[in-house]
Amino acid sequence: AQEVMDQIVYERSAEMFLEGHHLYDITRYNIPLIPAVGTYSPFGDTFGNDMCFRLPATEFQNNENIG
Repeated sequence: AQEVMDQIVYERSAEMFLEGHHLYDITRYNIPLIPAVGTYSPFGDTFGNDMCFRLPATEFQNNENIG
């Protein structure tokens, strides 16, 4: 049953690509927004357990409270 559901979600994402349905599908199918730890990223490395965006270097230079 899970394989069929995965295929349905995949086909829907392929058919509705760039049509604005992705957020609805994430909510409807309970798809996690954060990749699982240890899965591969498109850049060839693996995802860690970080849950934040990196700050630009200028933020560190301009704010003495960071760093």
